[in-house]
Amino acid sequence: MCKLVYGRSGGGFSLLIYTVIARHAALNYSVDIELPGLASLEIVCHGLMKTGIGYLLFSDEARISLHGEDRRRRVLRRRGERFAEACFEEITPYGGGSVMFWAGINSMDRTELVFIENGTLTGHRYITEVLIPYAQPALTALGENSIFMDDNARAHRSGGVDAYMLEAGIRRLDWPARSPDLNPIEHIWDVLKRRVRSVQPAPQTIRELKNVITADWERIPQETIKDILTSMPRRMQAVISARGGHTQY
Repeated sequence: MCKLVYGRSGGGFSLLIYTVIARHAALNYSVDIELPGLASLEIVCHGLMKTGIGYLLFSDEARISLHGEDRRRRVLRRRGERFAEACFEEITPYGGGSVMFWAGINSMDRTELVFIENGTLTGHRYITEVLIPYAQPALTALGENSIFMDDNARAHRSGGVDAYMLEAGIRRLDWPARSPDLNPIEHIWDVLKRRVRSVQPAPQTIRELKNVITADWERIPQETIKDILTSMPRRMQAVISARGGHTQY
């Protein structure tokens, strides 16, 4: 059994995730982890390397705009070129629309990509459109020790969702507020977005964009997902070394 005592917010997610891993792996460790004082976390990290993270399902939502790169672009200009036509790029207001989607990953498999359409994702929709048809079957496949990871988005933490999780017997990984986002699925979203942006000709409608996203999601090698998940000990060590600060991950 491992115990967490938070002395600061930095690194909270990383500390918690490895503590849960150690606990559910029935390791004979009894560790009080305090921040600062991250050296003792190496015991839990060692436990992870012994047991792996095969029973964790990491999940999250992401969004891709139809036009644009979903971020600012910068350009170098010579003196006198401030308003030169070559230094500007035409854009479609609001990206021409966007699509939001959810998925879950583990070292052995991934869920289908679920598009969140027709309005905001609410707690009720999260249960009926995501958890029941996709998350719960994936967790069942992982076995009785499976653990579900989702973040603190409002739809994820509604009273109805909490009640459903309890009734369904889904064990959930706690997610401390304002902690570093080390969810490995973020790296898979980056891989997916790069693939989508490289498609030529680029999709021109929301339907085309959804087709491209779905196809590229299925083409991501499972080995890529596994490699990112197995890098978690290194990510943990980076958080330890940075004392809860920023890392290369």
